[in-house]
Amino acid sequence: MKLPDALTAYHYPAKIGPGVYDFARLPSVKETVDLLRAASKTSTPDTFWVNRECGLKPRKWPETKAALINIVATAHYMRP
Repeated sequence: MKLPDALTAYHYPAKIGPGVYDFARLPSVKETVDLLRAASKTSTPDTFWVNRECGLKPRKWPETKAALINIVATAHYMRP
C-alpha cells in the first residue's frame, strides 16, 4: 500500500489499481476494507479500482468461491 502514496506525491495523472486481495490466503472482509480505506486516503474512489491477485486461476472451486464471496461483500460494504 506504499504505491498509492508514492503516486499521489508524484501527481500520477492516470487511475491506479492497488492489489488489496491476495488469493494465497483468504483475507477477511475487514482486512480488505481496511486496505481500501487506506488507499482512499491518498486518492479519491473515482481514481482507483480493486485488483485481485492473479492467484485465482490455480485455485479449486471451494477456495475460489469463498474468496469471491469476500470480494463481493467488501464491494457492497464500500459502495455508498
